[in-house]
Amino acid sequence: MPRERERNGNWRGGRRKVRDYVAILAPDHPRASRGYVLEHIIVAERALGRALPASAVVHHINDVGSENDADNLVICESQGYHLLIHARRRVYRAGGDPNRDKICGTCKRVLPRSEFHAAPSQPDGLYARCRPCHAAKACNYRAAECRCLTARRNTA
Repeated sequence: MPRERERNGNWRGGRRKVRDYVAILAPDHPRASRGYVLEHIIVAERALGRALPASAVVHHINDVGSENDADNLVICESQGYHLLIHARRRVYRAGGDPNRDKICGTCKRVLPRSEFHAAPSQPDGLYARCRPCHAAKACNYRAAECRCLTARRNTA
């Protein structure tokens, strides 16, 4: 006798779209949410031969969330490493060398990594803004004592 959900006209065999990803009905899976788990997690676990660690993140190489072939997936040890992959890919697509360059979060230019202050708490060890943008932002914070703004006011 078919279960109630299988008699429903909207039943799709336990597969559904969740944003750009495919979710599979697996109510007993440790990562299940409302009975569904993302298909790329199941594929990665099958390829690994065991359950993924709780901190692991699965990355799609071609950035298409619904393409879940094992050769399109990379298991990242943490969300920080996953974000680092994306940051390096953005630099490469912008014409830079991910080993030497970084994109400034403010001016969006590709600059050598030496143009950024060190930030040990960041995944790549550097602040998001380049030195000139960092200085300009700091300048705006202390506008009253800022020589840049004072000089501009005096010339205007």
